[in-house]
Amino acid sequence: MASLGMPVPGMETATAPWPGLSVQDGVLQLNGRPFQGMGANYFSLFARTLKDSSDTSYQTGLAHLAEARIPFVRFMACPFWPIEWDLYLQDKAAYFARLDRVIRCAEQYQIGLIPSMFWNMATVPDIVGESMDQYGNTNSRTLAFVREYTREVVLRNRASSAIWGWEFGNEYNLAVDLPNASEHRPPVVPGLKTALRRTARDELSSSAMLCAYAEFARTVRQYDTHRILITGNAAPRPSAYHNTLEKTWTRDSAAQFETILLRDNPAPFDTLSVHVYAEARPDYPGGAKDVSDLIDLVQGISVRSEKPLFIGEFGAPRTLGKEAERSGFKALVKAIEANRVPLSAFWVYDYPGQKDDWNVTWDNDRHYMLSLVSQANQRMSASAPPREVSTDIAPIDTFNYILGTQTIGVKYQFTQATRLVETAQRILAMGSNHLKINMSNRYCGVDYSLPKHNNIQSLTDLAQQEPSFRKVLDMPFAYYHIWAYCFSPGWWSDGLSEDERDKEYSELYAFASYLLRTYDRSGKTFFIGHWEGDWHLRPGYDQTKDPTPQAIQGMIDWLNTRQKAIDDAKRDTPATGVTLYHYTEANLVQIGMQGRPCLVTNVLPHTSVDYVSYSSYDTTLPHKGDVSDSLSRALDFIEARLPHKPGMAGKRVFIGEYGFPLESGTTPEIQSQHSQDVCRAALAWGCPFVLYWEMYCNEIKDTGHRGFWLIDDKDVKQPFYLWLETYYQQSREFVQDFERQHGRVPTHDEFTAKALKRFK
Repeated sequence: MASLGMPVPGMETATAPWPGLSVQDGVLQLNGRPFQGMGANYFSLFARTLKDSSDTSYQTGLAHLAEARIPFVRFMACPFWPIEWDLYLQDKAAYFARLDRVIRCAEQYQIGLIPSMFWNMATVPDIVGESMDQYGNTNSRTLAFVREYTREVVLRNRASSAIWGWEFGNEYNLAVDLPNASEHRPPVVPGLKTALRRTARDELSSSAMLCAYAEFARTVRQYDTHRILITGNAAPRPSAYHNTLEKTWTRDSAAQFETILLRDNPAPFDTLSVHVYAEARPDYPGGAKDVSDLIDLVQGISVRSEKPLFIGEFGAPRTLGKEAERSGFKALVKAIEANRVPLSAFWVYDYPGQKDDWNVTWDNDRHYMLSLVSQANQRMSASAPPREVSTDIAPIDTFNYILGTQTIGVKYQFTQATRLVETAQRILAMGSNHLKINMSNRYCGVDYSLPKHNNIQSLTDLAQQEPSFRKVLDMPFAYYHIWAYCFSPGWWSDGLSEDERDKEYSELYAFASYLLRTYDRSGKTFFIGHWEGDWHLRPGYDQTKDPTPQAIQGMIDWLNTRQKAIDDAKRDTPATGVTLYHYTEANLVQIGMQGRPCLVTNVLPHTSVDYVSYSSYDTTLPHKGDVSDSLSRALDFIEARLPHKPGMAGKRVFIGEYGFPLESGTTPEIQSQHSQDVCRAALAWGCPFVLYWEMYCNEIKDTGHRGFWLIDDKDVKQPFYLWLETYYQQSREFVQDFERQHGRVPTHDEFTAKALKRFK
């Protein structure tokens, strides 16, 4: 009902849903789908152009990787030596412009990026004039620098489709708790602006390392709740457990190895990071005999801990000799593939600095490694397990029975299930295969009284992470109408800014893509729209005030942005057996028919929306009991102003809301008669959907519930509920009999003709 009063979205500052790698129930996912792939370490991807802005070799490098179906690269997303940070410290705009160009190029070639943010462990303390033990001091300048650079990089790039995850640094764990730590202090190179001397305070401890990891992870999660977090660690040293416990070189058992591996990749890091190399003199940790044994060991720990394994580096050096090099690399690829390691990257692509031992290019003698990785990716992609959805969908289950209802703003319940789940279950039990819900940052308040989750910062997060929404989206409904309001801040009543447009587009695109991917082959159809748009144009429910020109143009821009996001997601997302549309909703049609400004006359003709919903109270309430003529005229008025859309046949205007409250003395029986009258008129006109407001009442006044319900607050099914229940049963029987006789389900017109006979 109109007085629900949807507020302006974006009341809370929130981030948008970004693409990339995430972890769901221990499974690595790319944009919501299970992923397994081998990539490359492209160490100098950014370093070269950072040193020389005219160096754009990254363009050719990424293009060649894309051609070879190598899906991502791990790279040093920072300078290495302190002196190389001068550009960042003196001119951040110029620094980030160079990084931006690399990331835009990766987007162009659809190459994923895993930026490693603080590669050289001594560099940050050197820049701020502290020793390395200050990684363990949350009030240090070192960690303040870590937080600031992390914040800048994540905020600047979290919307990029190229960013797959965030890594802290490179192999810090190999330097911690060493019995001979004094022999492994960072180098002193004054010409590169390192510290001028090293002391025992520059010997890294595991506790300081873990403190730094925690600050990095906490900072990332403030701005990106979705993508994977990676430490960048190598596999633990063979004596790492005893290094910490006793400062000895006693070999660790497999159990002790597991303890250290999990310690060094702590929550909220949601992956296990190791580096694995073929060695001339094997010395593998955890009792492993060879690389295959080690990968099997760490993958087992990964599965048990529900933290996907990232082999951030693997490789075989030229120094092994040609045959050992080739056999070692093949063994690594084979073990990674056989163990279904979800993520791995060979060392190293196009890095002239290691041309004598590790460099792999298309024109040197190690180019076969690129071919082996490419072939493995193709095999892994072909053998990926399909999503567990039904591929035997009966037409009777996805047939559009036209009449439906909705559940929004629920005020009561009768079971231990959440209000959203309970009402959805009641709608299913009635026989309907249609559900209308609201998805916005009000999920935890007035709409469904669900618990608030701080990690839910977008529509995709809500669909993916909130248990009740996941449950109802997975229920066997064939049709969903969803009021979808983005969590990203901004509103269009004073005009839609470029920043607001970009945020709206990004969040809607990600949400639409998620629905298409997740419900591929499910038979579901989603309609993404909004609540009564004329009230959005006229805040305060004041019909006497006409909308401003800024509000009208803002709404036009908003709707077209949303439509483009959905159209682009459909274009970019391979999916079958799932459909997605976009709609706007009008609610003040009668004043438009009188010549006053409204959504239908001033906004709709300038949009490209798929459908229009009519929240029809301004027609159905004044004419209750005899609504046919007035409703037909209103629907004709809307349809005449809805731009034609190629490829879309049939009526594209539907009834998004109608209903008759009991507060004015109407009896439940008369309420049912008036509702049936609307159904008859809408079916006769040809509406594709006619949606009753609603299953449980959402409005309470001082005198009690207004009575917009199918089941009242005493759990009594109302007469119109019983009428709809019979309608669904008889309609399903008709479709089933028709299919048996004709070998197909009826058309919309054939079904409507049969349905209308129920009213005679």
